[in-house]
Amino acid sequence: MPLLDTRGDRDLMGTFIADLVLQILSFVAQSERENIKRRQAAEIVAAKAKGVKFGRVLSVLWVSAYFPNLLLAIKLAE
Repeated sequence: MPLLDTRGDRDLMGTFIADLVLQILSFVAQSERENIKRRQAAEIVAAKAKGVKFGRVLSVLWVSAYFPNLLLAIKLAE
């Protein structure tokens, strides 16, 4: 962007304008990140209300290999 290019002429006004533009772009980016996070949280709450389950599905091999140990741990905890 020519407006942000301060390599050639390093006058005070050019540097000020470049810094100002960068601060504005930074503010817009931060605001957008916050909006995305807020929308995502609202969608997660809506999905959980519908009964959507999150996380990965346990593979059958993992469950079959560790199920006896899990069952024993549950019985010992009771």
